[in-house]
Amino acid sequence: MFNLRIRRVEFRIAEIPILAIPVLLLIRDTSILQTFAFWEGVFVFFLLFAFGDMINCLADRDLDSIYKPHLSEAVYGLGVRFVTVQIVTFAILAVILSIHLSWSIDRWAINVITVLGIFLGIAYSVKPVQLKGRGILQLVCLWMIIFIGPIFFVSQLITSHISVPLMIFAVFYGMAQMGVILVNTAEDYPEDLASGISTTVVTLGLHRALKLALWLVILVPLIRSMH
Repeated sequence: MFNLRIRRVEFRIAEIPILAIPVLLLIRDTSILQTFAFWEGVFVFFLLFAFGDMINCLADRDLDSIYKPHLSEAVYGLGVRFVTVQIVTFAILAVILSIHLSWSIDRWAINVITVLGIFLGIAYSVKPVQLKGRGILQLVCLWMIIFIGPIFFVSQLITSHISVPLMIFAVFYGMAQMGVILVNTAEDYPEDLASGISTTVVTLGLHRALKLALWLVILVPLIRSMH
């Protein structure tokens, strides 16, 4: 149970569309869904998300003890050392598999995205960088590691070409979803403020952050209506 908590399995339902969107938009032949390489890529995709969730739980274990005790209890229940070992193992496995995948289908962008994703995941949660405490950079970092990077990663499982329409879609889809995530981040406002962590919400202030979230959510429909 503790292992499921630190992997934040409740987020998987939100990750499925991120995986499905580039597949549905780019696929021309369903035979690719029967290949080992495709499913190896899907496995790496979810490995990376689990890595990010675990390292965030580990880094925030003391902060979560008051407002999200179930996460803090999971980390300490498993043991900080054991959770750290799992995080390192997931990162190494993701890199190894991405190298094999890149080699087997000759698309090395997959390995590059994997490595960058791991570094951004570490930089987001872990001091001294801790991008989650760098104001608006928190929003930009999440936008990159949750939407732009993963969608580009999955697109490389389908084709080696960079689909400009897909990436434009990913940019705006990510912006709209970041509005929702900003509201979710606002739930942590009291503990982040008390702990001196300058998240986007703390930096902007609660009311301005929620206004930004609203604009991000309605931006895509507004742009679409203009065309």
